[in-house]
Amino acid sequence: MYGSNLFTGWNYRVFDGDRLISKGIGQVKNPLENFPPKDETMVAAAQEELRDAYSKDFEEWVEKKAGI
Repeated sequence: MYGSNLFTGWNYRVFDGDRLISKGIGQVKNPLENFPPKDETMVAAAQEELRDAYSKDFEEWVEKKAGI
């Protein structure tokens, strides 16, 4: 987290015998509107937005950056 931005990063690795090959390294940034919550009434919305953003970031990373 950086302010209201979610930064997610992954490293996809392939084990080939004795060698370890990093296939996809990268991160995705996604701005959030409801996170962090401004008051107690926004907690559920902030949690849902955070879960959705993480899933969206992972899908974007796989599609655009992982080369899978």
